Amino acid sequence: MVRWEPLLQHLALFVLLVTLVSLVYNGLRRESVGEIVRVGLQRAAFFSVLSILIFGIGGWLLAEWL
Repeated sequence: MVRWEPLLQHLALFVLLVTLVSLVYNGLRRESVGEIVRVGLQRAAFFSVLSILIFGIGGWLLAEWL
């Protein structure tokens, strides 16, 4: 049985961490604040969705196998 509240809390914290890291990393490489925010949020969304899919499907398959 899945406990949804802790799962959603961990997902939200993961997305927040990815967003902060992406914004800081892009802030070190660009000059314009608008460009930093735009590129940082785009990359954060891409990496969040991709990693949740990969780790989610991989974790589910691992749990089914065990």
